[in-house]
Amino acid sequence: MKVAIIGAGVVGIAAAHRLTEQGHSVTVFERASRAAEGASFAPGGLVGAGWHQPWRGLTRGFGQGSGRPGTRLGLRGWPGPSRWAWLWKWRFHSTAPRVDDDLAAFHALSVRSQDVMNDLQDRLQLDHDRSEGLLVLLRTRREQEWAQPVVARLRQWGTPCRELDAAAARRIEPALRPDTALAGAIELPTAGVANPREWALLIRQAAMESGCRFEMGHPVSALLPRAQGGVEVQRAGQPGESFDVAILCNGTDAAGLLDGHGLRLPLMGVQSCSVSAPLREPLDAPISGVLDASTGISITRLGQRVRVSGGRLLSRADAAPDPDTLRRLYDALLDWFPGAARVGGPGSSLQEWQGTQSVLPDGPPLIGPTRIPGVWLNVGHGEAGWSLACGAASVLADGLSGQAPTMDARPFLPTRRGL
Repeated sequence: MKVAIIGAGVVGIAAAHRLTEQGHSVTVFERASRAAEGASFAPGGLVGAGWHQPWRGLTRGFGQGSGRPGTRLGLRGWPGPSRWAWLWKWRFHSTAPRVDDDLAAFHALSVRSQDVMNDLQDRLQLDHDRSEGLLVLLRTRREQEWAQPVVARLRQWGTPCRELDAAAARRIEPALRPDTALAGAIELPTAGVANPREWALLIRQAAMESGCRFEMGHPVSALLPRAQGGVEVQRAGQPGESFDVAILCNGTDAAGLLDGHGLRLPLMGVQSCSVSAPLREPLDAPISGVLDASTGISITRLGQRVRVSGGRLLSRADAAPDPDTLRRLYDALLDWFPGAARVGGPGSSLQEWQGTQSVLPDGPPLIGPTRIPGVWLNVGHGEAGWSLACGAASVLADGLSGQAPTMDARPFLPTRRGL
């Protein structure tokens, strides 16, 4: 089958590699001149099952500023009418009857993704920054109580997790600041940390060696279903090219390609920030990674660098990194690992970054065929895009092969949104 992938972030590259390995003729179209330049460039790097569960409860809120605890979406500026409609749907999804099923589907996809990623690591012997193990840090007894439903779900789903007191958590991550309040932690031994951009570039090379073609710097302007079947991919100033299937893996940009066909894709671009800095003293840095349950901020060790990531802000995609969010990231690093990184002075090589995540108001990502003949979706992964990329690629491969699926794909079908 001749397949077009739109978008060369980690999600698109994972799909391209999987489909190329299965014998499809795959071409990836990317508007940027290099791969993994958007949301895949410098996110936190957490991978595996469990970390993206609602550790502070299901309640969602939004308002000015992005630093409030819990699942909160900050607003930078006043939203327009279309954004208000999306915000209300997002806010009240936590009370929807199907929320438990959505959490289970999301988790199943992350488990599948981890299995595929581990298989790739073993077969291709990938050399990139990675480590195993993750601690979810709980500052207070109340946070320990809020975490109990998540622990119960993970155990019900068969995912290893271990409740630790503060002393045990500090033995696993001995560089944690001793005078920072810590009631306990949840250890997720099968989760971990990996550099998404490094991984994406390695998998892109493997896909190219297997025959995948990459067309960089050529944004797709339209998708036109063909009367004889398939879809034509059009680019400005370039001749159209016909494919059996075109798969949109380009985040919020996918909405514009569907609008002309009368399909409204309810994606919102949500900004997240990260700070990456060189290690100052390895003994003062995290061994793998931690997630502060109270703020949603992660601190990870990526080779010879430390990365602090977090924030959920509704802002312009082209806006500079939010100063308030960056300040909270620096505060979190000082709070947990004060001696870990060089964040100033000569040779600091500090990198401040803001990326856009494509977020749906409800449920898991959309993966599968739309009502437009030949057009498929692979979007809406939110902050867990890196964790879900290989699982989503597996779902796509199952759907295109017509063989028995390796997991239940029904929760991800675009038909749930009328698409």
